[in-house]
Formats: sequence, structure tokens, C-alpha cells
Amino acid sequence: MINDRLCDMIPMHKLQFMLSGINGATYEQAFSRLMKSGLDDNSLGFWVWDVESNVELYSPKFRESLQYEGEHDFPNTPLSWQTTIFKCDAVVANDNLRNHIQTKGKYEYLQRVRYHKKYDGVVDVLCYGLVVQWDGNDPLLVVGVHMPLSGMYQATIDKFGNEMDIDVTYEDILNLPTGECVELSKGVTLKLLNKDE
Repeated sequence: MINDRLCDMIPMHKLQFMLSGINGATYEQAFSRLMKSGLDDNSLGFWVWDVESNVELYSPKFRESLQYEGEHDFPNTPLSWQTTIFKCDAVVANDNLRNHIQTKGKYEYLQRVRYHKKYDGVVDVLCYGLVVQWDGNDPLLVVGVHMPLSGMYQATIDKFGNEMDIDVTYEDILNLPTGECVELSKGVTLKLLNKDE
């Protein structure tokens, strides 16, 4: 499971309520409702995927976080994010989505993913998604949001660092790949866990 302290730093229950509240909407209606909700202002963007038509709408902030300017630059298809995500993170995201679908949403679609920006750099996010419409066992509409991990790591250090007297740099944590450990002072080890750990 993803570190509980990191999950405490973002309002997961609020996100789940907001995302599940669009059940029954078309993908255009879902996108419009999420834009009006202010979700784009409080995240690194969101996406709405209509599985049947294979259209994936991206919020302006989602595109902006990856240095893209619009649909002409980052088309409304899953291929857009699939070409910018780290390949190893795409495997995790796809496995988690498959598990989320196979369990009808009981397995949470939540993972750390990294994207290459258009010009330079990397965006490191916590991706949370949810199937909000089903046709029997088949997903029809999937929505998701990206929360900035760098801010959560900094908040984790600020909130818990002094309590545990941790001696670790911000860069150490940002460069911590999923599943690897950083040795901290006083024998404390920090590990960013996969969902099933």
C-alpha cells in the first residue's frame, strides 16, 4: 500500500467523493463538472477517459504541467500520456487499472507516476483514478486526478521530520524510486511502497 502518511497529506476521501459524484454523466458532462469544481486549481490536473470511444479529455492544468499548450499539442487520446510517462510507471499504472477493473473498483487505482515534460524535466505525481460508469463488468468512464508529489514529500518532511528527527534531504526523497529505500538517521528507513506492499 502507498505510504499512509503520504495519503494523509491529500484529501483522498474528498477526491473520491468528487470523482464518484459524476456517475451517469457523459464524458463531456463529467469533464465540465470537474472543471467547475475547482479540481484543476487544486491539483496538477485531471483526466476523463471514455473507454468505448477511446477519447481522453485532459484539463488545462494537466497539459500545462507537462509543458503542452492544448489539444493540438497533446491530443485527447490515451496515446498522449502513454508517450510521455516513464515506461516502468506505465506498467504499474496499467496493472493497477486492470486490478481496479477486475475487482470492480475494490482495488484502488492509486500510484506514483513520472512524466517527461515536453521541453525538459520530469513531473512526479500521485495519480488517483476511479471507474465511475460500468456496463456489467466493463468500464465505460474512468476519471482521475494528479496530485503533486514534490509538495507532499516536502509536507511529509515538514510534518513528520522534526518528530522523528530525520536527517534526509529533499533531493534524496524526490529521487527515491518506488520500492527502493533511503536510510535515515537513527535507523529509520524511508521506502515508497507499491500498492500491494
